[in-house]
This record gives sequence, C-alpha cells and structure tokens, in this order.
Amino acid sequence: TRKFEFIQKERVFFAGAFRSDDHNSLREHDYELILDFYTQLIGRKTGRQPEENILFPLRLYCRGSIDMTVEWIFAPKERTPEQMAALLVSALPMPVTELFQQLGVLR
Repeated sequence: TRKFEFIQKERVFFAGAFRSDDHNSLREHDYELILDFYTQLIGRKTGRQPEENILFPLRLYCRGSIDMTVEWIFAPKERTPEQMAALLVSALPMPVTELFQQLGVLR
C-alpha cells in the first residue's frame, strides 16, 4: 500500500518514467528490484534460493505486477492504493502463495 501511495503522490514522474520500455527503463529496473526482493525474502526464510517451480511463476508475477502498476498510473481513480495492493497480493501464483503461507509471509 505504501508503494502505491508513493506512486500516487509522484504520479507525474512515474507516468513519464514508465513510458519507456528500453532495456535500462524504469520498468526493467522495477522488475529486477521486485524479483530480487522476493528471492531474497525466500532465501532468508528458507536458507536457499527458490527453485524453478517457484522462480518461474514468481518472475511471471513480477512482470505482470509492473504492467498492472503502469496501467494504474494512467487510470489512478479506478482503484485506491489499498485496492491495488490487495489485488496484487490476491494475484500471487498459487505455488508462491502456498510457499509464503508456509513461511509466515502471508496469513
């Protein structure tokens, strides 16, 4: 929710920054940060890096969550930051959701 509140406050900046799809774009940087956040979290909680059965759906989710964030930036009145956060949590792939529940990351 805090991430979406921040993006909402700085919407003009993010709207401009997310227009680019270049390799060094904000989209790509955001993807790398989000994926790294989740893989580091899993690594800390399990003592090992995620296996392909978790990593593949996690990568897919991270790409999709960025696209949905960009879509929201250009139509922010449709959903509140709280709604966006809740929707993205509910969209976690089942293998990732199950792992996060086992690790106590999700309730």
